[in-house]
Amino acid sequence: MEAASPVEHKPVPLPTAETRPPVIKIRGLRVEVGARVLLENASLDVCQGDVVLLVGPSGSGKSVLLRLLASLVSPDDQDHQVTGEISVGGESTLGRTDPGRSRTGLVFQDHALFDELTAGENVLFARDHSTSKDAAAAAERAIAFLREHAIDPASRIRSLSGGQKQRVAIARAVARDPEVLLYDEPTSALDPRSARAVADLILDAGRAFKKTSIVVTHDYGPFEGKNVRVVFLDPQARTLREVTFAEIAQVMASAASEPLPVKAAETWTALGALGKLVASGLSLGWTFFEETPGTIARAARTAPRLFLPLGARFRWFRRALVHYSRICFVGSAIPYMTIAGVIAGFVATYFTYRFFPKKQWSEDLLLDEVLPGLGYALYRVVVPVLATILIAGRTGAALASDIGNRVYLHQTTAMRTLAARPEPYVATAALWANVVGTLFLSWICFWAATGTSLCVFAWYQPSLTPFYWSTHFFTKLEIMGWGIGSPNARWVLSKLAICGAGTALIAHGIGSLPKKTAADVSKGITATVYWATLFVLVVHLGFAFYEFDNLEQIFAAR
Repeated sequence: MEAASPVEHKPVPLPTAETRPPVIKIRGLRVEVGARVLLENASLDVCQGDVVLLVGPSGSGKSVLLRLLASLVSPDDQDHQVTGEISVGGESTLGRTDPGRSRTGLVFQDHALFDELTAGENVLFARDHSTSKDAAAAAERAIAFLREHAIDPASRIRSLSGGQKQRVAIARAVARDPEVLLYDEPTSALDPRSARAVADLILDAGRAFKKTSIVVTHDYGPFEGKNVRVVFLDPQARTLREVTFAEIAQVMASAASEPLPVKAAETWTALGALGKLVASGLSLGWTFFEETPGTIARAARTAPRLFLPLGARFRWFRRALVHYSRICFVGSAIPYMTIAGVIAGFVATYFTYRFFPKKQWSEDLLLDEVLPGLGYALYRVVVPVLATILIAGRTGAALASDIGNRVYLHQTTAMRTLAARPEPYVATAALWANVVGTLFLSWICFWAATGTSLCVFAWYQPSLTPFYWSTHFFTKLEIMGWGIGSPNARWVLSKLAICGAGTALIAHGIGSLPKKTAADVSKGITATVYWATLFVLVVHLGFAFYEFDNLEQIFAAR
């Protein structure tokens, strides 16, 4: 059988400025990622109103080009070496550190909607962070778009179907009034009927909002016969060229049959392969280090600016604070900490009575000295240690899960594309919610322990009144003072606040690392529980060297 002759591709003339001026200009673009050169001297013009399919084999660089158009590749990224020109609406997208100021709106493959907000609130979030003066009008059109597609703006995201989420994602991207809409694999994993519906939706949205659209896809079939341009990212020629639908199958098959090129310097000898293996092992070890104690150091460096919600809109920071408050100390956290306090109060009091030596000779000592010491120990040591360890486990895991899933589902990236810094809405809100939650839950735990101690005392000493118990139980605390502003309270509140803040910062530091799979989220949860618990223990150990000597001197003086 004769080999098929290669298809000759005639250059397509670029539209002139007199007809439709280009919205996107790519000139002399060279993209190198790691060991591979993806594009070399590539050029392309996309005019206003165009719908362009960007196709190519897996690994050819389609998603990298999309990220470059959306200004999501940082200039400091050592893995991406980019030269040339990419401009959208006359502004360069290269070298930006603020993707939210790009003139593009990105519709993510997994939608990346904010689950704690309604469909309408997702749109309003984009409007409130937009730098466009026409964002309010764009948001009104986006809300109308939702209603036209039978989506109630008050609907919760988790109650929507996949197609409805796609529409909400488009509406949110439109609400910031971009010039170009970018779609990342919008028909991925859809059945043919749903894929055609999404293709129609993309074209309808482009016409309705008068936007230029770039669609990165490997599933070009649903767009066949529609008024779209097809641009092929050729991994062999390392360039962008326009093809027809009739040519797609052949050029894709040809590209898939040949290995993707790598830099000549990366051709390994046996010694080079051994070096690569050693380097991979070192890299793996460094990754483990970076995701554990290194994350704590990074969290400590970033902590000062995370205490203030810099750049956040008050309305949305308040919503984020409510969201993380529910995670940290509302709902199941209250009975959880109450039960812990009951157990602590029972164990401390019961075993004090049960195993106190020679009770028949030391009953008076038990009542006059041990009860005050028991109240002091519960307030100063037992409850703070117990509560913060439990919070490090429960709340640390919950925060790491929430933040890790936000990263995995690209919600934090979506915030950046909407000109919203994720830190105040995630790290700062979680930090303050957990500090307040640690104080509140520790207070619940202490009083649960105190009430249980009274019950155990009444069981062992039925002849004595609760008034007798309270007189002795709080004696040492009353002498030293335990109200707000007293030395006792300052020490307790300080270590509780530090433990709460540290747990939240560790959860954010580990949770915000890149997550490629759900397993990465699970590993982040495990690492957070481990390091947050260790951090809490170290804090209490550090405090123990200073706080008690000082207070015992005060007690002795009185």
